[in-house]
Amino acid sequence: MESFLGEYLASVLLLIAFRSRSYAEPEQTGVEEFYDKFTNILNGDIFHRGQWSYQTVLSSSSSWRLMAWKWTFNGNKVLIVINYRYSFLSCLLFL
Repeated sequence: MESFLGEYLASVLLLIAFRSRSYAEPEQTGVEEFYDKFTNILNGDIFHRGQWSYQTVLSSSSSWRLMAWKWTFNGNKVLIVINYRYSFLSCLLFL
């Protein structure tokens, strides 16, 4: 996969502004394969031509850290849930 300035390499260290060289970091294995698969999924017609709707996340007091969307296209459905918390969460979704 071709990326712009290595944004898919999972670098952890932040670059200091106006510094001519970045710090050396160990190479993260499997990251490029993950993003190859992920971007291929996102190129599907369902995400470009389908109807999407925001899904209300219910239940726990931490559920505000979860966001969910549903896409439908030609009888196919996809549910995307994003967790903005550092650990696992559970929730209730009415589809």
